[in-house]
Amino acid sequence: MILNKKIFRELKNNIVRYATFFFLLVFGIVLIVGMVASSDSIINTVKLTNETSNVESGEFSLYVQLSNENINELSKHGVNIEKAFYIDVNMEDGSVLRIFQNRKNINLLNIASGKQARKNKEIVVEKHYAVSHGLDVGSSINILNMTYIVTGTGSVPDYCFVKKNLSDITSDTSKFSVAFVTDEAFTEITLMTSNIVYNYSYTLSGDYNNSDLLDYLLSVEYDKYASKDETYQAMREDAEDEILKFTDPLSDLEQGASNLSDGIYKFGDATLEITSGANKLKEGFDEYSEKVDGFNSGLQVLSNGLDDLHTGTSHLNDSYAYLSHNGTILSKLADNMFLTMLANIEGNLNTQGYDVQLTESDYKETFSRIYSLIGTDSPQWKKLSEFEALLDSFYALKQSISEYTDGVSKAYDSLSKLNSVTGSLADGGDRLNSSSELLQDAVRQLNEGTSSISDAMAEINDKITELEDGSKELYGGIQEVTQTVKDYINDEYDIDRINLTSFIENENNTRINGYKEDTLINRNAAIAVGVIFFILISYVLSVFSVHIIESERNQIGTLYAMGYIQKELTKHYMILPVSITIVGSIIGTVVGYLTIPYFALSSVGFYSYADLILSYPYYIFIYSIVVPVLIAYIVNVIIIRKKLSAEPLSLIRGTDLNRHNQNVQVNLKHMNFVNKFRIRQVIRESRIMGILFGGLLIAIFLLVFSFCIYCSILDYAERITDGVNYNYMYLLKSSLYDIPEEGEPVYIEELSYEMSGMKFDVTIMGIEEDSKYFDFKLGNKHNDVVISDSVAMKFKLKIGDKFILSEGLTNKNYAFTVSGETNYANSLYIFMDISEMYELFGTNENYKNIILSDVPLDIDEKYVQSVIKSDDIKETADSFVSLMTTTIVMILIVSIVLFVIVTFILMKNVIERSTFSISLLKVFGYTENEVSKLYIRSLLYIVLLAAAIGIPLSKLILNSLYPALVINFNSGMKTVLTLPALTCIIVLILVSYAVVVLLLQERLKKVSLAEVLKARE
Repeated sequence: MILNKKIFRELKNNIVRYATFFFLLVFGIVLIVGMVASSDSIINTVKLTNETSNVESGEFSLYVQLSNENINELSKHGVNIEKAFYIDVNMEDGSVLRIFQNRKNINLLNIASGKQARKNKEIVVEKHYAVSHGLDVGSSINILNMTYIVTGTGSVPDYCFVKKNLSDITSDTSKFSVAFVTDEAFTEITLMTSNIVYNYSYTLSGDYNNSDLLDYLLSVEYDKYASKDETYQAMREDAEDEILKFTDPLSDLEQGASNLSDGIYKFGDATLEITSGANKLKEGFDEYSEKVDGFNSGLQVLSNGLDDLHTGTSHLNDSYAYLSHNGTILSKLADNMFLTMLANIEGNLNTQGYDVQLTESDYKETFSRIYSLIGTDSPQWKKLSEFEALLDSFYALKQSISEYTDGVSKAYDSLSKLNSVTGSLADGGDRLNSSSELLQDAVRQLNEGTSSISDAMAEINDKITELEDGSKELYGGIQEVTQTVKDYINDEYDIDRINLTSFIENENNTRINGYKEDTLINRNAAIAVGVIFFILISYVLSVFSVHIIESERNQIGTLYAMGYIQKELTKHYMILPVSITIVGSIIGTVVGYLTIPYFALSSVGFYSYADLILSYPYYIFIYSIVVPVLIAYIVNVIIIRKKLSAEPLSLIRGTDLNRHNQNVQVNLKHMNFVNKFRIRQVIRESRIMGILFGGLLIAIFLLVFSFCIYCSILDYAERITDGVNYNYMYLLKSSLYDIPEEGEPVYIEELSYEMSGMKFDVTIMGIEEDSKYFDFKLGNKHNDVVISDSVAMKFKLKIGDKFILSEGLTNKNYAFTVSGETNYANSLYIFMDISEMYELFGTNENYKNIILSDVPLDIDEKYVQSVIKSDDIKETADSFVSLMTTTIVMILIVSIVLFVIVTFILMKNVIERSTFSISLLKVFGYTENEVSKLYIRSLLYIVLLAAAIGIPLSKLILNSLYPALVINFNSGMKTVLTLPALTCIIVLILVSYAVVVLLLQERLKKVSLAEVLKARE
């Protein structure tokens, strides 16, 4: 179409406008493509590296090594295990180097330069550590007074995020990193230090999953005394002490049953003696009755029988006294055992969140209430029913022993009667021997005595039978109770479980996957911002097209009159904006791909992985070329068609194009001319002003975003400085009983909190009420905790809230109630009374694994795992500022460039649309300064309005958005915008406005008086 020839003339005449817009488009797409493509390149590089390096499915650490039999058994289930033992070595410059053996199959080393260590005195160091310490291939490094030659630098997939501890917030490879030596060199190093960690990496390729492997490791048998690790041995001894609290009473109970059995045997022996005496008595009485002549001899036999009878009853009395004494002890022991188990189960229930009090009379009723609350489908019902059955067995044992004691008491009454009778017999025998005149009375007494003895013996024999049956039943009951208690102890205090010190799956290992969250956040944010940017650019282009249509309305009306149709004119006016968008998108995409290494620099310098492999996913081509062109096409079609829908006569006359703005009536009678003109100018250019306002809001949002990042990091560093009141934190391998006077011991446990499908490490610290370094008041109720402000911000907790933390290895859950909040920003910490914490975790009250101090302490290194200085914590916080500086500066530059270019382009368009009016004002004698007040400086109101709305609106948006951006950060960071930062934002906005005004004034000077004559023609 001949009409299209004027497109090049339009482009040439407004080259500055289109060139500026073209630069903005290319600049924006370069940033978007660079961020998105670099993110994908990083993800794909690490993914490919993990595949080629055979990254682990997980890893675990033990105190006692696995045996070859264990490893072979696991391999049958598809669990491939490789030793990844390591030793942390303190270097001369204060850094820590974690020494590994060369990997064979899992987490293989990626060489960046040089080669692997092949000889005894060769070493490969992590590449970032090498750079920060000036190490190259061929350099020497001193480790434990031995010199090693650096043969290479590289990285490993299990230390992509090079952190000493998984709970560490960030990484500083100048202070901690990893290195690799040969097996022989590693063995040599182990001989010089006992600080070896038995770590294992594994991959899964069979029927075992991670849970199966964990169950196996918890159940495997091992020599508990084989480990030389003092931490492990201290933990084992503590666990054994806890078990003895239960097993000692059981031993006493078993001893009591043994004593009872001995007493019954002695009681039987005494009964045999009594029976023998009774038989002799009967023989003597018969002989006496039959042989009067042998009265004296018979009387002697009778006397002997009475003596035997008296002796037997005396033995019986002694045996029963022994039996009665043991029975009393046994009864008290059974009562104490029942009360002890009742208190233990009560404490267990309270730990699980049930606030109950169990007594002998109502414990059954209490369990019934709990059952009604949780229901039989609850996973806790089975555990609770086991507790109730345990109490029932103890109660039954108590009752059985009580009944046995009553039986013995009744037997004692019968024995008392027997003892009285034998005493009478003995007296009768004496009287018989002393006086024959009393023979008749003695015979009568003998007859009565023998009858009583016969009756008493019959009764005693019955009681002995009952005692024998009772003792058998009692012994069986004690065996059953003993087994039940042992099962309970095995569940609650599993010493074997102590061997497993850590178990972490690949998905939860931040050393392997920590990079991914940061990278995905950058990519998704860039894509979202890109859509907004494309829409803004399309509207700016449409403004240009509308300006052309309005400036050529007479020609367009004439073309309509000549027979041109709307479709043809729409295509014509669409060519230039769509063509610019296509060319700009293509160039921006190409340049964006070229900048991938530069955008990846911050990640490459922070994380440790193989050399970046550039990735060019198809969706980026579609996103960066097709999407902006499509948006530009749709927006321009809609707006251009609307502008071209006017009647040809209206177009020729120059009316109807801006009728919607002309119809706006505003009462401006009480204003001066300048203000009236400015307001009406804004109304006339409402479309451009609306787009300008939107562009300013986007620029201001980016400006606020950059300062918020900076202020939030500074606030975090300041909160760390204020919260850490100690200078040294000593992490111990085992508890010290001889604590230095300058130190304050505390007790910590590592738990986890699950949120948004992610698990966060939370440290619970047990402290004394009068702690020197923590001046807040601890809760006075069971499981009350004081949370750090980081925990409160991260998990949105407040005072009075209840929350649950879990222990990874045992899958135990612990319920806590927030009783207070304190400033402690270093990681995620909660604080608890140390006595309550000992009770909660079943730990010995003398156990301490952390010592805090203001001064260095003289502690044997074999007891110290690591030392954390407050300066190190503060330096870590400060490192965030330098780490984010590049991102902050980039966002700041983008916001200022966007502000200046969008404002300049749109306001320049306003000036060009008002060329005739400006020229006319100059003809009437208005100076450049006065014209500038009318057309340019009115922009100040738009800028101020955008700032007044955009700054607080951006802060509100960031308050909701920022937690998602730092969700993988293992601490709480709030969105902060300080007054100095706010002042800087306003100053930058005003400076950018001043720059735009200066540029526009130059354009205003180019409007000559001849424009009036051109319009006249």
